Amino acid sequence: MSSSERESRPRDLWLVGRLGRPVGLRGECNVIPASSDPADLERASEVRVRLAPP
Repeated sequence: MSSSERESRPRDLWLVGRLGRPVGLRGECNVIPASSDPADLERASEVRVRLAPP
């Protein structure tokens, strides 16, 4: 599996709603790191999330 295939694979995303309960969302998450260091994802400069239709 190439890195591009791994990055574009749909993931289960979990958001916490206003009542504190997690809400499961299926979609794609593309994280653009702040630097070229792969370990630098936690300081991402941009995170894009595209949700799948319900």
